[in-house]
Amino acid sequence: MLQVFEAESPKAKEAAARFQGLDVYYRPEYLKLSELAGEGKGRFAFYEGAKGRVLYPFLFREAPFSAGGKRYGDIVSPYGYGGPFYEPRSSQLAKEFARAFHAYCLKNGIVAEFIRFFHPVLANHKLFIPADALVPRGSMVVWELDKPEETLKEELSPKVKRNLKTAERAGVTILFDENLERLQDFIRLYGDTMKRRVAEQRYLFNQDYFAFLKTALKPFAFLAFAEKDERIIASSLFLASGPFLAYHLSGSDFEFRSSCANELLLFKAALWGKARGFRFLNLGGGVGGAQDSLFRFKASFASTTRPAFQGKVVHDAEAYAAIVRAWKEASGKTEAETSFFPVYRA
Repeated sequence: MLQVFEAESPKAKEAAARFQGLDVYYRPEYLKLSELAGEGKGRFAFYEGAKGRVLYPFLFREAPFSAGGKRYGDIVSPYGYGGPFYEPRSSQLAKEFARAFHAYCLKNGIVAEFIRFFHPVLANHKLFIPADALVPRGSMVVWELDKPEETLKEELSPKVKRNLKTAERAGVTILFDENLERLQDFIRLYGDTMKRRVAEQRYLFNQDYFAFLKTALKPFAFLAFAEKDERIIASSLFLASGPFLAYHLSGSDFEFRSSCANELLLFKAALWGKARGFRFLNLGGGVGGAQDSLFRFKASFASTTRPAFQGKVVHDAEAYAAIVRAWKEASGKTEAETSFFPVYRA
């Protein structure tokens, strides 16, 4: 049976509690955080059948155009990693869930489904149905922490090893804040960094986002700060749940870029996580899955990469086509001009 709850529903928490080793991206608290970021209305799907159970957080967004006088919508996974969490990993369970979820989408006017990125460690794309919905998007860097500290250090690139020594010689120290007491310091530095990089609006989170993070997500988050001469010069927000750490948000002071603080911060955070039993630090990939400078920076810490996939599903082809026609008439654009999915969100 498939049940769908709102993100803040107590039943969503009860459902999540029945699963072992959940990454933070599968927790209703994170789903609500994504809702506060303006990504859509959080929904938490829980399926239980003869072959097992499935958890699937998603966000509902109303389509910008109607079809046949009826309003429709589409769904998207929250920022980060998503897709169904299968317990156990079973192709039969995946088929059962796919049938039930497709029926739910048709009944509730959901024309399309977009999974930003499947989970690189869970590799849940391998069970996803329909298989032809998968779109390869490069690679994700996954730092495997269940190794001796010396091995982790040996596996760093020569450049990172040099930069760690540079940071230590410059007097950079790393501090951790497990209670998010210095969240405002992070927000300031993160905000300055996003402005300097002229970041897209979706990376400029509001105060409600950070306030909720500090209350509801505090058990699943921590901050790391790099300081020099008692001044914060870099900071990162990490998410932590199950065996997983995630490098979520970061900011740095451009004036101190030569101090190599980011490299020392990330390495010390990996050791911090290892000491607490975390097995994976998901560093992510490049922008949009590209092997760009961001990807190369992450890969300089860990040589282990996992294939990255997105998911694009049309549940109601007739309604989807009608909405696309309305979008084309209103915008003067065509499908060939954009890689967006759903295309009418370009």
